Amino acid sequence: MRENALLVRDTEVEKTSVSESKAGTAPNYKGGFGFHRLFCFADATGGSLSEMGRVGNAAANDMVDLLTVVDDAITHSLPM
Repeated sequence: MRENALLVRDTEVEKTSVSESKAGTAPNYKGGFGFHRLFCFADATGGSLSEMGRVGNAAANDMVDLLTVVDDAITHSLPM
């Protein structure tokens, strides 16, 4: 393995609720409004490599969103 290889450990989603309908939010399955953010974390440090803000009714396992957030993490982690 390369010395500075990037290992993606995990992708996680987080539902963030807001008290009323705001720009960029959507109704979620629990009847509220909010955001459904998607994160990608590094293996070695556990630090967040990338994040994507999504509307509250976004699917948790949307393959396009998962690939986008992992691709973003890899792109921003490569040495210049």
